[in-house]
Amino acid sequence: MPAKVFVSVGSPADVTQKKFREAIISAIETTGLTPRVMSNRDWDYKNPLRGLRRAMSDCSGAIVIAYARYEFPNGIEKRTPRSKPLRETAFPTSWNQIEAAMAYEKGLPLLVVAQTGLRPDAMFENSGDIRPYWTDLDPEVCHSDGFLGYLNSWKEDVIATANHQYKQEVSASQKVTVRTLFTSLPWNEGLAVISTIIGIVIAALSVGYRVGSGEWPF
Repeated sequence: MPAKVFVSVGSPADVTQKKFREAIISAIETTGLTPRVMSNRDWDYKNPLRGLRRAMSDCSGAIVIAYARYEFPNGIEKRTPRSKPLRETAFPTSWNQIEAAMAYEKGLPLLVVAQTGLRPDAMFENSGDIRPYWTDLDPEVCHSDGFLGYLNSWKEDVIATANHQYKQEVSASQKVTVRTLFTSLPWNEGLAVISTIIGIVIAALSVGYRVGSGEWPF
């Protein structure tokens, strides 16, 4: 079964963003991976993060497709020791940051594809072990050597993670304790099993008494 990857992407605001989003998702499918995009039925009305956690639970990787949601011709960055002006600043949806952080915390291989010009904050900083792939919103980028290098390298990590998850699941399914065995049986069947075990123990002790020195071994 193809490995699933969580796709963090905002609703497109125009045709350019829509075509870019579709091109990236198509590129993911071309690698043999299965994109997992949140839909309206995935969200939990009590706690949106719970819906995200469920969607990510069976994924082996995550990709962030980030493009502008908010754009400001000018503004102010308030930091100590003094504020500084901002010019032509753009931010993606805040859900990109939230979902990227959740995927990173789960240890999922994370690929970030970000629109050139977005403010490089938090998960979009060019530091640490997350290196965003910066690009204009041109669907043709999906055929470039640079993008394909990022995509295939990430895919290898996703497959390795999927294999590790599968081995863990198999190992966990094979660990059936005596308590789990008994609690899964109806009470009458569990009582029958216990009676059978007691009967076998008594029979073994009787044989030991007869072939031994004539004394009970306790």
